[in-house]
Amino acid sequence: MKNIVHKLQNDMYNKLSSHSKLVRGAVRGCLDALFLLNERTLCHQGNNLKDAKISVDF
Repeated sequence: MKNIVHKLQNDMYNKLSSHSKLVRGAVRGCLDALFLLNERTLCHQGNNLKDAKISVDF
């Protein structure tokens, strides 16, 4: 399950590449916290990540 989380993280981080370093750092920090929270919640509940939907709009 952690591999799926890391793939989702990398996909979202790649979408940030066109933004300024400050924006990338701020959004990456928020995404790290969000993914950590989601990972713990999903592991605790035994749910599958295939049902998780996370989007970031700029």
